[in-house]
Amino acid sequence: MTMNAIDQDKKVDQGSVYGATDMLLCMHPLCDEMFKEKGHKKYHSPECKDDHHRLIREAGKQILTRGKIKAALLENSKRLQRVARFLSDGKPHSTREIIKECDVCAVNAIVDELREPKNGFDIECRRRGEYFYYKMLGGQSQLLRIVP
Repeated sequence: MTMNAIDQDKKVDQGSVYGATDMLLCMHPLCDEMFKEKGHKKYHSPECKDDHHRLIREAGKQILTRGKIKAALLENSKRLQRVARFLSDGKPHSTREIIKECDVCAVNAIVDELREPKNGFDIECRRRGEYFYYKMLGGQSQLLRIVP
């Protein structure tokens, strides 16, 4: 029995009662052609193989474009506010410094949320050796949204 990778459709080998034949069904979901197995061949023609790979690429693109990060608003998130205030001095700070001073985890995710258009910060990330440093380049005026 073989299974189609795209639509999970099960296909039964067309063998006799006493055992399978050396004929295989093409793995392309729209093709029902049979062919003789030679090595690791899964498609009866190069066109079927190309079509199958194109379908997989299209499915992958759909998965990648399905969603974006769901960023919290600066006004509603104390953790975003702590990190934004800490980075607002314009100096580079390591991931460890941010974690320790702001009492947060997943600094890269927090920075991505701060970079979202609805929050409006311009934060640079640079790697020095094995450490990452974050520096606020712009958007400090956004902090006025959280001034009590």
